[in-house]
Amino acid sequence: MKKVLLLLSFIVFSFSKNTKAQCAFTDLQSFGTIYLFEYNWVLPMIYTLDSVALDYGDGFVEIISAAQIQANGPVSIYPYTNPGTYNVCITQYLSFAGGGPVLPNCVSCTTINVMPPPPCFGTPLFSSTTSGLTANFTDLSSCPTCLFTDWTWDFGDGSFPSFSQNPTHTYAAPGTYYVCLETYFEDATGNSCSETYCDSVTVSSSPVLCFANANFSSTTSGLLANFSNLSTCTNCVNSSYAWNFGGQGTSAQTNPSFTFSAPGTYNVCLVLTGQNSAGITCIDTFCQNVTVSQITNCIANANFGQSGSFLTKSFLNTSNCSNCVNIQTTWYWTFGDGGTSTLMSPTHTYATGGTYNVCLVMNTANSAGITCTDTTCQTITVLAPGCYATAGFTNTVAGNTATFTNTSTCASCATQSYIWDFGDATSSTLASPAHTYATAGVYTVCLIINGTYGTGGLTCSDTICSTVNIFPASGCLANSTFTFTTNGLQANFTSNSTCLSCTNPTYSWNFGDGSLPATSPNPVHTYSGPGTYNVCLIFTGTSSSGGTCKDTFCTSVTVVIPVLCSANAAFSTTNVANTVNCVNLSTCNNCTSTIYSWTFGDGGTSSWNSPSHTYTSNGTYNICLKVIGYANNQSICVDSICKQINVTSVGIEDIAKRTLNLYPNPASQKVHIELPSHEPLLDLKVFDVTGRRVLYLPIKGFTNNTLDLDISQYTNGLYIIQVNTNTSHYRAQVLKQ
Repeated sequence: MKKVLLLLSFIVFSFSKNTKAQCAFTDLQSFGTIYLFEYNWVLPMIYTLDSVALDYGDGFVEIISAAQIQANGPVSIYPYTNPGTYNVCITQYLSFAGGGPVLPNCVSCTTINVMPPPPCFGTPLFSSTTSGLTANFTDLSSCPTCLFTDWTWDFGDGSFPSFSQNPTHTYAAPGTYYVCLETYFEDATGNSCSETYCDSVTVSSSPVLCFANANFSSTTSGLLANFSNLSTCTNCVNSSYAWNFGGQGTSAQTNPSFTFSAPGTYNVCLVLTGQNSAGITCIDTFCQNVTVSQITNCIANANFGQSGSFLTKSFLNTSNCSNCVNIQTTWYWTFGDGGTSTLMSPTHTYATGGTYNVCLVMNTANSAGITCTDTTCQTITVLAPGCYATAGFTNTVAGNTATFTNTSTCASCATQSYIWDFGDATSSTLASPAHTYATAGVYTVCLIINGTYGTGGLTCSDTICSTVNIFPASGCLANSTFTFTTNGLQANFTSNSTCLSCTNPTYSWNFGDGSLPATSPNPVHTYSGPGTYNVCLIFTGTSSSGGTCKDTFCTSVTVVIPVLCSANAAFSTTNVANTVNCVNLSTCNNCTSTIYSWTFGDGGTSSWNSPSHTYTSNGTYNICLKVIGYANNQSICVDSICKQINVTSVGIEDIAKRTLNLYPNPASQKVHIELPSHEPLLDLKVFDVTGRRVLYLPIKGFTNNTLDLDISQYTNGLYIIQVNTNTSHYRAQVLKQ
């Protein structure tokens, strides 16, 4: 696992009120492409600090409020995306202590060089062999230019790691374990890196035999036989099949099909050969007779027609069948109301009128006894005795008066009546009325016809509606309306306006943002900022007589800043006892900056890129990563992912045992380190945040319990100190100032 160490944003900085310049960077520290900026916070007595603006020189400006500075101190950590030279500026904004406008107080700039981290140039790899519970591992890592290589093995069972190149490990119980090799590489120029390779290893207390059980079934159609392999092979990692079709052919397929050359009975055999993980082979053979014949299948074609009036229907069976023996044909009818029949051409009486789905199933066979079947369905309409009304009308318009002609019909009706709704809250019961409207407009006119059947209580009814256009004195009738779509800050408008008897329609758009109106029927408008705007369309028409008609339609339109970036959260984990190491695999396309927020399910959090977290008790935890990306248009993209892990504790004492105690921290000259006293020492190593080793010190045979390490010549930044013993790594971080 490649470990990328990032400086945590929660490093505690002391708040200083000195007398330096009001705008100045007091400390600049680089950690690969990550920079730490510390700046002064000095105020004139009559002013109040409002905020500080940091322009990082790559297009991103961070505004830090006074409350944030009060809580976290005058410090900012920024990860640059690309190496290069950047001009970084700080601007301080003040306001009067008693209130007033916010004004810039001072500006200070500096130039920094962001260097790329050294590339990793080694490839970790290993192979393994097992014998019972013992696994032998062979390091296959490669690094052609390396002068020095270290190995750390995690055997996946919670045991202490090994630092040998080719270790042997005996597991306590059979099972499959996930083994990881972390390889540290260093070349002649001092560049270094670490990479991790993992693979599963299975161990067992004794060799597991495999057990083969060959079996199959078959179906035939004419001379063609289709075989279904029902074989099983217990503890097999590889299986192969050898088919013999009674001397007529062979196959190695799992489920073959074979066409025999002539009718007959053939002895078909299947040989199953399996092999387990230890290379042990098991074999089994199964044979059975398969009979094939030259036959002609029957083809059924079900069909029917229907006749009858009102509730009783007669069904005429018109089905046919090729190669069928008719005496073996059976019929099954379902009439859609729960009724059934097995007659060839039945008659059925329905209880009520309605629409029903009628189906006929035909089953028959050929002379060889092979069956064929077919099903057909039809939807039929059944009318109950009574009347059947159909409403209809036409109209003519003269001025404001519409004259209606009733074209309705009513079959089997003894009496019939009419109800008109003219669409302006007035009505009529005449058969063909005339109606004068008070104002021009488009009206929906409806006619209801009601009929009665015979002398009984059966009734029928039908309704029809249609629009009637009443024109004003202008001679035209305008109706303004539109639809729209949005894409970011851009809105596309489509006029759906209509103008009856118009010769020259015009459009006037008000986009609700103070811009000039548009006159095209389908304009495109880009807003200067996000928000909800009231958009109106004034639609005007001209009649052939020179009169004008006008209508206005308004609605709200909401536009937003488009999200240009795309975040994709992803990570992997490896466990070493209570400690879980997370590797951030997230991506953020078109992002100018990215923030990572980790939660470990036990109350712990982190904002590192790829953090490690140590749990204090056994259990199952949800590790969640939230990725927040910022695009250059100030839009934000967010993605989250969670994974469940199982943690096996080695105890609070063991966790504390593998942590180095050192002081002071931060330090500028020497660091006092307390060495492990209960196991033999091997060496001491110091790494910077890029993973490059800056010190290797052999301490094998060292008898003192403490060691003073001189770090005065190191550049300012974060370092990892590691002490190795025969069975453990002991680590701690120290900040050089």
